Amino acid sequence: MDWTHILSDYWGPDFQLRGQQPEIVSALLNRRDVLALLPTGEGKSLCFQLAGLTLKGLTLVISPLVALMQDQVQGLQAKGIPVAWLHGQLNRYQRDQLLQRARQQTGFIYLSPELLQSPQVQAFFSRFPPGLLVIDEAHCISQWGHDFRPDYRRIPDFIQALPQRPVIGAFTATAPPEIAADIVQLLGLSEPLQVRGKPLQAHIYLRIQPCWTPWGKWRQLLRQLKPKTLIYANTRQETEQLARRLQARLSCPVLMYHAGCPAPRRQQALESFATLSEGVMVATKAFGMGIDIGDIERVIHWQLPESLSAYVQEVGRAGRNRQVEASAVLLRLWGEPFGVALCPLRADHIWTVLRALQRGSSLPALRQRYQLPDAHLNQILLPLERQGCLQSEAHLLQLDDSPLRPLFSLIWRESRAILDQHKAARRLLAQYCQTRHCRRTFLYRAFALTPEADCDRCDRCQPS
Repeated sequence: MDWTHILSDYWGPDFQLRGQQPEIVSALLNRRDVLALLPTGEGKSLCFQLAGLTLKGLTLVISPLVALMQDQVQGLQAKGIPVAWLHGQLNRYQRDQLLQRARQQTGFIYLSPELLQSPQVQAFFSRFPPGLLVIDEAHCISQWGHDFRPDYRRIPDFIQALPQRPVIGAFTATAPPEIAADIVQLLGLSEPLQVRGKPLQAHIYLRIQPCWTPWGKWRQLLRQLKPKTLIYANTRQETEQLARRLQARLSCPVLMYHAGCPAPRRQQALESFATLSEGVMVATKAFGMGIDIGDIERVIHWQLPESLSAYVQEVGRAGRNRQVEASAVLLRLWGEPFGVALCPLRADHIWTVLRALQRGSSLPALRQRYQLPDAHLNQILLPLERQGCLQSEAHLLQLDDSPLRPLFSLIWRESRAILDQHKAARRLLAQYCQTRHCRRTFLYRAFALTPEADCDRCDRCQPS
């Protein structure tokens, strides 16, 4: 299929695909599944939008972030392309109207993985299956990943229930080999084209700054600030404490962003930081997917991140418009452990939840009664869902009459595998921090890419 006329009509006569975009578009048009691992700014959305327009059927895009969907929907609307965005603020009638309009105009439908579980949405797609299914931020399906979302695990069930299997495009910015393999296996991608871009833009300078005392670390932080700086901290409490210290010391605006802040306050902080020419944002990893501010000059990690994948994602926030001198500094306090230790799931907690599910319980009741974190509940509930022995009706979770011991063994094995994977991720992060060679070369190898020549854009190649 020829997509050149569509590209010219909607993106302009002088617009050209670049890099690996033509290969991705051609594969989708030839009905071949695709796993595209491209850093932000490399045009992932253009690939599936162009393919969807050329295929001339319904294109369903599943994305975890409201801001990301809103931005893409507005871009399509500005080009006059039919698009429907289903979100939680719409009532049933409004959703139905949007779905019917999208079907008649053979356009794009954007929705979250949570809304994919709606009987109304499932009934619609059982009658009008999409020709192209796009899973954005596909790494969210993997329990090994730093942004795991349980609702992504239900996408394969949705695909299997469709009367006709669509061609599938899975897109994400970074994924090491084990997460990429998880995406392929869980989504059931059939001999997909796998495209890997460079994990980081080449112009970002990488530095790890050793600090010998907490006071020395604080002084280094002040020394490393640029006019527009993003600082990552690991917890909400640390984010708030650091923001207060900086507000007391600096004359420029200091903003704060974490998941515990009310949504209007987060949005206000985001909009302010986007428009400031000088300022500091202190944030947790919640300042992540879907946030695109082009002129951040420096990203500073106040603590070690939880994994190398998280580090690459966060460092990639620097210099996106390629018009600023971009750099990333990780402040490492002497003796600081590598990565955040994962609290393992205990055997007695598994038995307690299994017995509660035998009697029947809701998810909020499990949270409240047993005070288990969501990560541990997910490790218990997801294997049960996959085995088909957990039934859900009117928000009540009920285990069938399956014997408990085999279910316990399954959950225990998988929880140990998650723990082992987390330890491996911490070891990889330690190796990155301690390497005596080019840091980009290390990242290339960690993400299964062939290293290029030393980068001259890291503290190992260019110590100054």
